[in-house]
Amino acid sequence: MVRDIHDIYDVILKIIISVYGKHFLNYIGIDEDIKEVLNVELTTLNGNKLYLDFLCLLKNDTISHIEFQYPKSQPKHLDRFFNYNIVAQAKYQKTVDTTIFNFTHKLDDEKPQRMGQTKCFIPSRFYLGDVNFEEYIRNINIKLESNTQLSHSEEITLLLMSLNPKFDNKYNILHDISKIIEKKELFDKNRFEFFKSVVELEIENFLTKDEQNKISEGVKMTPKAMDVVTRAINEVNQKVLAETREDALAEGRAEGKAEGIDEATGSIAKALRNTVDLKDLSIATGLTIDEIKRL
Repeated sequence: MVRDIHDIYDVILKIIISVYGKHFLNYIGIDEDIKEVLNVELTTLNGNKLYLDFLCLLKNDTISHIEFQYPKSQPKHLDRFFNYNIVAQAKYQKTVDTTIFNFTHKLDDEKPQRMGQTKCFIPSRFYLGDVNFEEYIRNINIKLESNTQLSHSEEITLLLMSLNPKFDNKYNILHDISKIIEKKELFDKNRFEFFKSVVELEIENFLTKDEQNKISEGVKMTPKAMDVVTRAINEVNQKVLAETREDALAEGRAEGKAEGIDEATGSIAKALRNTVDLKDLSIATGLTIDEIKRL
């Protein structure tokens, strides 16, 4: 199955940040602790709504803004990110640094692009395709043999491996990760159920029924969870067509698209509410704790 829209990844990655906090920021090159997670819904002076992927106040009193781009950002997106940056700085009266998270690798001829006449806007970029997964896997296999607990960086790498479109054979990579999950004691016990849920989402989304039957029983979804995830994916595919929600806003189709995102987000929140802290899930999805409980 080919995923041609990225909105479900937005939700998953926002939850990963909420669950792993500073460890995820460090992973993508932001060497600071999170002081406070901020509201990602901003209003411009003319009343338009902007929806950022992730925004947080760091301990150094600057703001980190992260945008997830699947598979990677295009030059036309920089106008939008520049606008986000300016509006966030105006609202919080603090320096805002933008990082763009791309699922691809960096091109050799890729050059930084400057924007704005009164402000230099050169966002940082993280490329998932440039991560040396082979080296991580070697280190993880050594730890498996010695029963040594995985680091947060290694856990995050495994999560991103399960999401990464770099791996054409999703069965092989998800099968390998499912075998690692069998050694539950090697994971952070407070994050293990969340980790397992993300892998389950990918197994259900990408693998055929025959392939799913070959995966370890330890990571198979319950029938109830499987139904929730299937409906979530169908809702996203039906209502969120090939563009980002912000592009849809710019083209005057915000209302219909926002509804699709809300329904998909609600279904994902329902699937994860028993394995993720409700406060973290609320921050990541934009739903209130009461709304999540009512799903």
